[in-house]
Amino acid sequence: KPNLQNSSKNSGHKDLPSVRSLFRPNDGEKLYSIDYQQQEIRMLAVLSQDKNLLDLVNQGVDMHTVMGMKMFKKDIITKEERDVTKAINFGMIYGLGISAIAFKIGQPFDYAENMVSEFYLNFPDVKLWMDETTEKARIDGSLTLFTGRIWDCLPGMAYQAVNAAIQGSCA
Repeated sequence: KPNLQNSSKNSGHKDLPSVRSLFRPNDGEKLYSIDYQQQEIRMLAVLSQDKNLLDLVNQGVDMHTVMGMKMFKKDIITKEERDVTKAINFGMIYGLGISAIAFKIGQPFDYAENMVSEFYLNFPDVKLWMDETTEKARIDGSLTLFTGRIWDCLPGMAYQAVNAAIQGSCA
C-alpha cells in the first residue's frame, strides 16, 4: 500500500491532475485527508502558551490566513500572502534562519526579517519559548517532549530543538 502522506499534493504541471487525486479507496471504504501542518502550528501554541496564538486555536480559524492578516496588517490577504505566511511559519518551526526564509519566499533578506519581526510582535511568547527551548537543549543536551519522550541534542545542534519539540510532540 502506498504511503499517501508522502504523495505530492500537486503534479507539478498545470494540465495534469494532482497526484493525490489518482488514489481511490476500495468500495465501501473511505479515504480521509488531514492537514497535519496546522497540527504543528497548534502544537506551537500549546508549547509556547502564547495567548494570542492559543486564542486563534480556540477560535478554530485557518491559522495561516489569520496569522498572515496579523503579519501583513490587513483584513484580507491573498493566496500568495497566505503562502508566504505559511512558509515563514514553517521556516521558523523547522529552524530556518532569515536568509533561508528569504530564499524560500523569494524575497530580500530585509523583507523576510520584517515579516519574522511582525510574527514575533503578534506572538511574543513564541519567541520567548523558542529562545528558552534552544538554550535548554544547548545547556542540558536534551529536551523532554510533550509526550514525555527525551530528545537528545547533539553538540552544536541546539538550533534543531524547536523543530524537535514541535514535531516530536506531534508524532
